[in-house]
Amino acid sequence: MAFDIFRVDWILVDSIIIILLILLLIGVRIFKRVNRWRFTLSNERLSRIIFKGSAIKAEIKNILIKKFELTKYLNENKSANSKPIIIIFKSRNRGKLSSALAEGISSYGMDVINLSCKILKKPKSNNSRVEIQKDIMKLINSLYEFFNQNRIYISTKYYIVNFIQANLIYNPFINDINNNKLILINPKLNRFNKTQILEILNSNNLSSRLCLVYSGKINRFLRKFSLKKFIEKITSNNTSDWGVFILQKASNSFKYYETILLGTIINIVEKK
Repeated sequence: MAFDIFRVDWILVDSIIIILLILLLIGVRIFKRVNRWRFTLSNERLSRIIFKGSAIKAEIKNILIKKFELTKYLNENKSANSKPIIIIFKSRNRGKLSSALAEGISSYGMDVINLSCKILKKPKSNNSRVEIQKDIMKLINSLYEFFNQNRIYISTKYYIVNFIQANLIYNPFINDINNNKLILINPKLNRFNKTQILEILNSNNLSSRLCLVYSGKINRFLRKFSLKKFIEKITSNNTSDWGVFILQKASNSFKYYETILLGTIINIVEKK
């Protein structure tokens, strides 16, 4: 029987072709997103060790530690390994970004601890904020105890890079003599954080211990108008040497601006 082209359901054929093209585009997008990140270290001078969160033996009620990673620069020169360590507090959705930052910072010659953690209870009251703050300080002490017990040398001096968006109390970090600097990445611009930040930046003794890194956009299209007003308020108070860095074209995810973020963090560390 001859093929009758006029009896073919071309609407059905077109629909199938369109669906296949959509699936192909989605597959390409997923492939590009997954393969933006390397899952292995490209620098042979680096070593990365992954530990389970259960390895931390601390009585912490408000924070869940899923895992932590140590990215270490392998150098026979002990003076090079005496540089302060970077402790990154990250949430799950910042995992790949923080791992890329850890590799870049370690390539610069510093050890990095990546802490994948989750705040179990949102700190809404002062009491809950104090409790969470105590848990974080316990966690840092427990990390040092863990590495000492396992004979892994890390510097007693450290920098904190915080990606977690919870309302934390910053003064205990800054007053810790072993903490060189607190680097906040996109901290929330609510009343609680603004009050803390302004008090610290207006203090001659504490302002040099805090740095803020903001993306200029929420996403690819929306700018942060509240950030502009906040920066204007900071500059109007004539704070000296305030450490606020704004990546104007970057979004909250810092997608395609990871290298600039890395350079900003390294510049902050170099400045001391």
